[in-house]
Amino acid sequence: MATWPAWNSLPWQTQYSAYEGRYRQLADEVVHALQHKLLEAGVKIHAISSRVKSRESIEGKLRRAEQKNGLMNLFDLEPRFHFGLKDVVGVRVVCMFLSQIEQVVELVRRTFDVIEEDRKTHNADVASFGYMSDHLICQLGGGFKGPRYDSVKGVAFELQVRTIAMDAWAAVSHHLDYKSEFGVPAELKRDFHALSGLFYVADSHFEMFSKQVNEFRGRLVRIEVPTEGEPVQLNQDVIRAYLLKTFPDREAADTESVEEFLAEVLAAGYTSVQDVDRDIRRGLPALEIGERENPPSDDDGNYETRFTSIGAARGALDLANEDFHDKRTGGTSNSYSRYREFVIPKS
Repeated sequence: MATWPAWNSLPWQTQYSAYEGRYRQLADEVVHALQHKLLEAGVKIHAISSRVKSRESIEGKLRRAEQKNGLMNLFDLEPRFHFGLKDVVGVRVVCMFLSQIEQVVELVRRTFDVIEEDRKTHNADVASFGYMSDHLICQLGGGFKGPRYDSVKGVAFELQVRTIAMDAWAAVSHHLDYKSEFGVPAELKRDFHALSGLFYVADSHFEMFSKQVNEFRGRLVRIEVPTEGEPVQLNQDVIRAYLLKTFPDREAADTESVEEFLAEVLAAGYTSVQDVDRDIRRGLPALEIGERENPPSDDDGNYETRFTSIGAARGALDLANEDFHDKRTGGTSNSYSRYREFVIPKS
């Protein structure tokens, strides 16, 4: 197994040049492992990024440490903390919501060996919001086996976990060159804290809104289209739930397809899910006859056996409502138009 060299074998500058590639490999391995685990766990975050400290950054840190603590003896440092630093390799996970932070941290604990934890997001002080993020010092654990990992095992890396709002405010304050609250001029601190508070409130409300959306969508899963009473107004979630309820045995639509179909429905003048359902029910028998006699084909000309849920809904409306078809296609011919004779007449 390849090992990192003894600290007394090379000057740190030479060692950095010799092993910079391995640092980048370690960063790539950490990002790859995290992406796989997040996908496996169904946690949809905003972004993952990585960086390797530059030679200049390391030199600056060593110089400041020397000024503060005297000359450092690199020979006495733990080999996993290169140049005495725990963050030569750094990976940042940016979550969309506060609740995801705990999910990601728990996933990190299961994926890597965690050496240290600094849970700054547990700090309730709004003034320090711009500097919040969870910092975990880790290294590859026993699960990373084989020659692929031999050259990058045994060295520590830092994992930061924060939300989009935390990341945005940290980026702004960093751009203004305020590395900490103490560096902000006294006459600017009121505005600085007010802005920090706005980002904090935004983060909290994003979380609340996310929960409300999930609750709303949970109720829509059981949607029943009423035949009378108050119209159910059209929106993306209503359309998605309606398609799942109406076409449970067909391939479900992705978000982009639902948005496109909703735009087509609204452009044709539909205002409620009842109106859409009425025409789909009228056109569906005709569409199903055409589907059996003339199966749909994909973009490559390969014949499929059935339409997807969106395809069936769109095809049924095309047959039941010529205006919908003309606005959607610009009046181009419809190969299924000969099946219009099977459309159920309006009652």
